[in-house]
Amino acid sequence: MSQQPDGQFRGRVDPNTWGWGRAVEDRPRLPLFGVFLVLLGGLLLVEQLVPGARALGSALVVAVGVALLISWAVNRRIWELYAGAILTALSLPSLLQDLNIITEGQGWGTLFLGVALVVIAIVRALSGGGAGWQLVIGGILAVLGGAQVAERNIPNFPSMERLVWPAVILLIGLMLLLRGVSRGRAVPPGTQR
Repeated sequence: MSQQPDGQFRGRVDPNTWGWGRAVEDRPRLPLFGVFLVLLGGLLLVEQLVPGARALGSALVVAVGVALLISWAVNRRIWELYAGAILTALSLPSLLQDLNIITEGQGWGTLFLGVALVVIAIVRALSGGGAGWQLVIGGILAVLGGAQVAERNIPNFPSMERLVWPAVILLIGLMLLLRGVSRGRAVPPGTQR
């Protein structure tokens, strides 16, 4: 490498002679998304060819989701939290149904996805990031999914249509009460308590 009269450097930079880091290796990296697609495609084929192998595929997807959550706990990369929670939530109902732990039907995926988003909101709130949209969307999904599951599994459980309006009225009333209480605590400027 040499410096030219115009002040710019020309030539190849040798990573072994510059800086404190190790030499940069020019080797091709394995694309993780490609590995994921190969595993997923292979599992889908095995499920079609081998009866009863469906639980194995569901278990593997749940395991990948849990591995991402463990990786998030160690590395604190936010994408791992989102990917792990959502992947686990979407694949867990299938695994539980394959193992005959829960009954098949609508609502389980919605419920688990809602719970995953609420957990993400709690993690965000505890780390000082605020609850955000995850709490609102997660709460709505958890209530909708939970109501669908409860309608099927609990005798005489009221349908969602009969619960919506009383719940909306209750939430509006709570919001008005909380707003009134917070205004009552505010100290007007220039006054002392």
